[in-house]
Amino acid sequence: MQSIEVYFEADQTKPISRLDKPEKKSTVKYIKLDLKQTLLEALQHSNHIIPHYPVFKVISNESDFKDAFLNEI
Repeated sequence: MQSIEVYFEADQTKPISRLDKPEKKSTVKYIKLDLKQTLLEALQHSNHIIPHYPVFKVISNESDFKDAFLNEI
């Protein structure tokens, strides 16, 4: 079992070009990443909009904060 989970902010900025809009807008503020993904793959996710800087939340599975964070999203 992994001891951390990683999430990124989804659709939190306007793209420079209208062509860069996601095909389907995310219904959640944060999307959980597969820890096997590279940073490049995470940044290329359809709901990560460029030019906004990436915001990753790294959460410990052993932390009390995890439940509070998951209730927020």
